[in-house]
Amino acid sequence: MGHEPLQNTLLIMLKKDKLSEHEEKFVSRQLMSLWKGAEPFVDIRAYRYPCGPRFFGATPCFNDQFEGDIVLGHYRGVIMAANADDDYSYLCPWKRMPVLNFYQVYDNGIESIKQEGDWVVVRSSIGLFVYRLSRLLDYMKNNVKWKDGFFAVDTQIQGLELMGDGDLSTYASLSSSSRSVFGTDLGLPATLNTLNIFPMKGSEGALKGAYIQGSNYSECGAFRNLSRLPKDLEAGKWNRIPFANDKKMRYYRVVTKNSQPIKIAELRWE
Repeated sequence: MGHEPLQNTLLIMLKKDKLSEHEEKFVSRQLMSLWKGAEPFVDIRAYRYPCGPRFFGATPCFNDQFEGDIVLGHYRGVIMAANADDDYSYLCPWKRMPVLNFYQVYDNGIESIKQEGDWVVVRSSIGLFVYRLSRLLDYMKNNVKWKDGFFAVDTQIQGLELMGDGDLSTYASLSSSSRSVFGTDLGLPATLNTLNIFPMKGSEGALKGAYIQGSNYSECGAFRNLSRLPKDLEAGKWNRIPFANDKKMRYYRVVTKNSQPIKIAELRWE
């Protein structure tokens, strides 16, 4: 196939690696379309695109506890995984995964990924990292929960969407082994400087002193502290908390300081 003029030209364009991500997706889709009839049984044709971000150092991984064939790789310094049985759809967007060299989000410091039984060994520019594969895959699938514009990170939650249904008698229940993290994805960056929160009775203790944070990166990365919830926070009523902010951000969240369960009837930003 490489000797056919159009396919060969597209392959050369990819190999030069000078295309933007949007252009590379387009070229890859054209190649897969051209190859589709000639390679009907190939298993890895759709590996790089169109689903999800591209990978480097792709490694097949085997785990009896997880349904599907998993391919593990990395992208811009972040460990990623794709399900080969589901058109190589990624398990988690790369911005939701922890970055090994977190101080440089886009610097690809990962050198290799290798599976040893149920362990995954990641060699990076700042050292070795060892993960249990089953826990890593579970984290990728479940670390961020999202519903109707609201999200929770590393937090067990029921009724997430009830924080915005306008009914003060319904509420979201949150719990965690360390801290609860919940907030709002605005969809587009905006400059907000007021939190309106209606906690149910019994939740005020866990919320007092909680951090108000904002980020334009993802639900779980590159946040900066904007303020804290006051110590005189009251349950069973609206609490209006203004804070200083002159930056446009897409993600605003609240991070508690302890593992006490909480119930939130409404959460609004302005």
